[in-house]
Amino acid sequence: MIQRFLHARNFLACILAAATGMALYFRAPFPDTNLFLHVMAIRSASAFLFFKYSYTLFLYTTPYIVYSVLLSGIYIFALKTTRKVRAGKLPLYPGPAQRANLSLVVGELHHQCKQIPSETPHWLVIPERGLFTGIAIVGAVGSGKTAACMYPFAEQILAYKATDKDRRIGGLILEVKGDFCEKVREILKRHDRLQAIRAAMQECRRNLPNLVERLMQQIEVRSAMAGLNPDKMIAASGGRARHDAGLLRLMARGLEEAKDEEKLAVAAAMWNEFRIQAVREGWFAENGVEAAAMSHHTSTIVPMLSATPAARWRIDSTEVSCQR
Repeated sequence: MIQRFLHARNFLACILAAATGMALYFRAPFPDTNLFLHVMAIRSASAFLFFKYSYTLFLYTTPYIVYSVLLSGIYIFALKTTRKVRAGKLPLYPGPAQRANLSLVVGELHHQCKQIPSETPHWLVIPERGLFTGIAIVGAVGSGKTAACMYPFAEQILAYKATDKDRRIGGLILEVKGDFCEKVREILKRHDRLQAIRAAMQECRRNLPNLVERLMQQIEVRSAMAGLNPDKMIAASGGRARHDAGLLRLMARGLEEAKDEEKLAVAAAMWNEFRIQAVREGWFAENGVEAAAMSHHTSTIVPMLSATPAARWRIDSTEVSCQR
């Protein structure tokens, strides 16, 4: 009961000040009979009225200030120091499939200034408009960034309007390890959306076959350069990339950028294979300027290899070998 009164201390101070002001108005009225005030009223009526109304006003405002300070002091020093905060219950979690609008629940919101529970906690929600600005998840290795953030966030986004083909959310996932893609596949299967992946891939292959093949080649080359499990990457991408001159060029460029001696040797051989395959596919003529430029580029890698005294590299038109 006392807590309720002190929480409404401003309203209580107003009531007490009004009662005190009324009592003072009748017990200590304005001294109209004072000789000095009579002279002031004759000489300056406006100054007299200012003093009279100010006096009446102070009968109410002065008690309000006194009561407000007194009640605030009781609230701060007597009640708030001994008060135990009872943690309230969170409202019912809004399931992503039942939400009217797209949103992302990222956690709970309690006291905004202190690390204590709140009597009225609620969910910390990012609305649809806030999702266009991007989200960064920062933490040490093993702190739970993937399990505590990425998995539940993906679950909420992909489960929203999962049965509505026009409003459900799609996206592109780029990741290195391959585990997250498998988890997303499980989420989509749980919400009967796994067929949508196959349909999207088939639509892309039908309308933009070359673009899909180039993307798969980029994924295969980057995965190989990073030393990832090739079987997992093939399963995640839905099959092997097409092995043509474009793939050979990407692989040769990646090996050359690695600046490793053995990879440089393989890159030289790969550039030579690219030249042969490109001629077969009609990229350029066998004796054309482009073929000569590729041969010249391959020859520029030789000094990088022969400069190492620990190894002698031999490059011919068909292979690259290392003799130690």
